[in-house]
Amino acid sequence: MAGLIPGSEVDFVTILHRNRPKRLTTNVATKAEYAAPPYDSPNAPCEHHRHVQRRELTTRCYGHSLDSEWISMAFVCVFFLMLAAKGSAELCSTTQPACSQNCRQTSEGPECYCNEGFKLGKDEKTCEGPEPILVFCTLQEIRAMFLRTGQFFLIHSSIAKAASVDADPLESRVYWTEIDDKSSVYSSNLDGSDFSTVLNNCLKAPEGITVDYVGRILYLTDAGLRQILACKMDGSMCHILQNTTTDKLRAIAVDPPEGLLYWSDWGESTSGIYRSGMDGSRRIAMVSKDIKWPNGIAIDHASNRLYWSDAWLKTIEYITLDGETRKVLMEDKVYHPYSLAVFEDNLYWSDWNNFTLESSNKFTGHNRTIIVRENGKNIMGVHVYHPVLERQANNPCRGSSCSHICLIAPLNTYRCACPPGFTLGRNGRTCTVDSNYPMLLVNDESKIYHIRPETAGSIAVSELPLSRVDSIGSLAYDWKSKTLFVSDMKTPAIYAFNMTSLSRRELVRHHVVSPESLAFDPRSGNVYWVDSNKGTVEVVATTDSKHSVIVANLSKPMDIALVPEVGKMFVSTIGRSPSVWMYDMDGKNGKVLDATAGFPIALAVHPSADLLYWADPRMGTISSIDYTNSYSQPKIVREKIGNVTSIAVNDNFLYWTDSKHHVLHLVNHNESNSHTISLPGTKSGLVSRKLIYASVPKSSSFDLDCENNSGECGFLCLTSPIGYTCACPLGIQLSEDGKSCSEAVQKCPNEDFDCSNGRCILSSSKCDGTDDCGDNSDEIDCPPQNCPNNDFNCSNGRCILSSSKCDATDDCGDNSDEIGCPCEIYTCPVSGECISWSRVCDGKHDCGDLMDEGPLCASSCEGGNGSCAHKCQKTPQGSKCSCHEGYVLSEDGVSCLDECDTPGRCSHFCNRTKDGFKCSCAKGYVLETDQRTCKAAGGEAYLAYLLKDGIRGLSLETHSRQVYNSRNFVSVIGMGYDAAERTIFWADRKEKTINSYSVDSEQLEVLLATQQEPLLLRMDWMTRNIYYTNDEGSVVCCKGNGSFCTSVITNVSSRISGFDISPAFG
Repeated sequence: MAGLIPGSEVDFVTILHRNRPKRLTTNVATKAEYAAPPYDSPNAPCEHHRHVQRRELTTRCYGHSLDSEWISMAFVCVFFLMLAAKGSAELCSTTQPACSQNCRQTSEGPECYCNEGFKLGKDEKTCEGPEPILVFCTLQEIRAMFLRTGQFFLIHSSIAKAASVDADPLESRVYWTEIDDKSSVYSSNLDGSDFSTVLNNCLKAPEGITVDYVGRILYLTDAGLRQILACKMDGSMCHILQNTTTDKLRAIAVDPPEGLLYWSDWGESTSGIYRSGMDGSRRIAMVSKDIKWPNGIAIDHASNRLYWSDAWLKTIEYITLDGETRKVLMEDKVYHPYSLAVFEDNLYWSDWNNFTLESSNKFTGHNRTIIVRENGKNIMGVHVYHPVLERQANNPCRGSSCSHICLIAPLNTYRCACPPGFTLGRNGRTCTVDSNYPMLLVNDESKIYHIRPETAGSIAVSELPLSRVDSIGSLAYDWKSKTLFVSDMKTPAIYAFNMTSLSRRELVRHHVVSPESLAFDPRSGNVYWVDSNKGTVEVVATTDSKHSVIVANLSKPMDIALVPEVGKMFVSTIGRSPSVWMYDMDGKNGKVLDATAGFPIALAVHPSADLLYWADPRMGTISSIDYTNSYSQPKIVREKIGNVTSIAVNDNFLYWTDSKHHVLHLVNHNESNSHTISLPGTKSGLVSRKLIYASVPKSSSFDLDCENNSGECGFLCLTSPIGYTCACPLGIQLSEDGKSCSEAVQKCPNEDFDCSNGRCILSSSKCDGTDDCGDNSDEIDCPPQNCPNNDFNCSNGRCILSSSKCDATDDCGDNSDEIGCPCEIYTCPVSGECISWSRVCDGKHDCGDLMDEGPLCASSCEGGNGSCAHKCQKTPQGSKCSCHEGYVLSEDGVSCLDECDTPGRCSHFCNRTKDGFKCSCAKGYVLETDQRTCKAAGGEAYLAYLLKDGIRGLSLETHSRQVYNSRNFVSVIGMGYDAAERTIFWADRKEKTINSYSVDSEQLEVLLATQQEPLLLRMDWMTRNIYYTNDEGSVVCCKGNGSFCTSVITNVSSRISGFDISPAFG
């Protein structure tokens, strides 16, 4: 029989009839008795069994319970079923099947059936279900159309430029990607409600998106990053799934029930259609030949096909999911096909050449129809939404214990994954922080953010939990000890934070005035900084805080960058003749880099190339130069990036911050388009932000460095081009041996003032009325401050005309005449200059840091006086409101309140005047020297109070204490005082008495005994009556001598917890 089955043209019934097999008797042992079967025609055996059901026929034919004794019947039935199945299989697998979804064989022939959620139509071939929705996007908006009724509706307008779209059938939400300098992923309900930003960090060109509706993962292709990302649905974190042998990634599709992922790549050497597990495993190239620019892809599970479009070949093709059959569906009928979708019997695609969204039959390519024509607008992503597309599948991640991300894998398995910067532990489930992973740190004056620049998701940016820094200036990082150094511009000081324990220690405090920029040297373990006010470069040892000034007399230094590998450092100055200096790291051999002209506010050094970068906010540029080549010319790396405040660089990227935008900018060295990473918080206005790039330092090529020879130096060891040199404190000379320090008188640089305790302060701080030294030595032997004719006394002792104060000009020479003038002048945020308000938002840059102009200047004070009630001033931060004389600005920042209506303006009475207001006091009170506070006349005031062991008093002027009476007052709650008679009254709850004590005569007296427990007590100073409450909830009034009492309020409460009287108002 096995030999007969393969025969494709054998008439098995004729052969059977011709051979006429005999009947096999039941008692045959060694030979058989044959008899002819009772059939009249060759087809009789099969005709005889047509009434038998398919299941019964199968059972009978395959012989487990044969009720026929005819062996020939078994042969006939087997042949019948084999060939019938063979014929139906050929029918169900033809390239033009009769069924729109599924086909199966029955005894009557092929039968069509539908997937869950569909029902078979009247033609018994077509499957029908709920109305599908075609979702598509242009650059400007995300739209949709009901496929059966043709009704269009807007889902949401794009924020920038929409690129691709997909839908989650589980939650009926739409997800789409947008590409610009801040590429993002957004989401909303189908009706556009509940809009949210899912991902907006570390994406460059996310051209494809697909939803794993089972494992709850978003898969993205990013052509800019050349990566496939697997992200949590909330955008909290992403795992890099593919980043090798990938180039120009485009479309992506997912098959959760099978655990498979498909994508297209149109790179020159990587062009093809690829497949892998949804966990990134088992990667193969499904199509790699005769393919050029594959764009959109779409999976059709009904026909087990993968469709794709090729914009170069102008084709739409398909391949079966098993990779066995490939066929061109349309050729030269499409011109620039981009995105694809398939549903039921139709294929949908967008064509950039025609600006159309079209459809055709998915089997033949016929019935081509233009659905939408956008007239000059490219249709980007295309997707069909229908609940039936949510194929039933088990979620192997449901029971997983992955700490961060769980990815579905083939064969109903899963794999735990980690975001960049984390490593998967040996247990295969837990992700831990990779301590050697590079990081960026960005700070403003109050926050420090840790950024993982290659990590997408909100986890890429986190705020460091550091506190106790009043005004953060700049940062430096020691990778070896995991220590973060932070300068405090307000204190001022430099702190060292242990990033493991978050403990803080004070590294430097008494030698700093304005630590503008920090840098750490891993070879010596020293921290360098520039002090912009002192004009110095200084260094401190992190182990013992030994400190020295290595460069002085600089004009407003702003930034410092170190190159420990060669012992060089760079310092930028923005004062007189702004320039960039290059020194040895011991402060010697300084020279100006003439090619670095401009206003160099920030510096950075390339870690592996001999390149120095600097930023110029006035020119709006970032430039670089080869610092080892004296003939090198500067190269502009970035331009038109105004208000830059800080830069950093690594082998792959250039980073920068500016004062306007709450973001980190970054650009690949080999690319022109930059993108951004959003920083958390709600900072607005112009803010100075600094950043540093921290990575594991390179190993030193020197044996003669400070790490190995610090003990050779008597005071401080510094890195230098020759390995190391020794240094001494300021004013102390290095001995001839080059290691020890000789005795000398210490002097401060730049003719600064030498405090008695060794601290150096600015000379302008001497005799300013403030203890700047800490030992008051700067306020000793100061000249008299009495200037004639009410002239202004300058802090340095000079006298100037009063009219010269707050005129935006430094008339004193120490700027003390311009201090405390917030309403008259504008302070430049970075450079610290003061200019008049008339020069702010005037279209010209007057501040050295360019921050007196900004994009909000143009719109300030427009639209109803900028919403200000009185006066409006244009500023780079927007409208600034102020008020006329006699009014103050309210908390809302726009409305003005009468000064007399402001609580606390006057103690008693506020009287409006022409120039503002004037306070006055009630009778018996006098106005204090502050002209606002009222003080009781007639002598010193005392505060009387009760303790358990007596009645005591406190002088409100001298704060001296006095004991009036000592006894047990445990059960006393209420107390009153008669100021005229200087008598104290109290209620004793336990004794049920009202008592008095004369302060002058020291006489104690029981005034009356009560029936109920007296609680709270008050004295009416006008009628000399006593009021008290009792435990029945009543208020009782008695004469001052206790002779007569009456209840004025009865049973007002079960327990009165508060009680007072106001005799003046009755």
